[in-house]
Amino acid sequence: PLRGEREFIAIKAERELVAAATLGKLLVSLDGGTVWNQTQLPSPKTIIYDLTILPDSRIFVATRDGMFRSVDGGRSWQHLINGLPPREIGSIAFDSIGKRLLAYGNTSGLVFESADKGQNWRCLDNPGFGLQSITALNGRLFATTAQGLLAGPEKPQEDSAETRQAPGNWFLRLVHHSD
Repeated sequence: PLRGEREFIAIKAERELVAAATLGKLLVSLDGGTVWNQTQLPSPKTIIYDLTILPDSRIFVATRDGMFRSVDGGRSWQHLINGLPPREIGSIAFDSIGKRLLAYGNTSGLVFESADKGQNWRCLDNPGFGLQSITALNGRLFATTAQGLLAGPEKPQEDSAETRQAPGNWFLRLVHHSD
């Protein structure tokens, strides 16, 4: 266990900065994981859902209380609401190719992007499914849902019975289903 914690929900690293989250705590290492410190979260009742770190070491946490950003290793936090829902941000990812942040709202089901390190956000097309997590690869957004995996907004190379168009140019790919 790291500092007595066992149930971690997310871990991200960027150079020597490593951040690991439980539902209610964020631990940060500035030296590649040798020494860990618990950060002071915006509220003692904050519930963390996800986190990401930008190449410039900014830390973002998606929480029940909204999206927060730290530019100083977790010592202080800014609540980001310019274009984002003020509460219930379920997932956050950094698209290194597109140089953008991607987030989704738990209650809204909407996906948001920021091209300016979280200062401003805009809503992307609604995928039409309840999302569980998001990530990006080579500029393309992927999301998990209870129905399968979403990939978008690029069109798939082949058409198959396992792929169907979802709202907003998203494509649902069922990677496993039972008969």
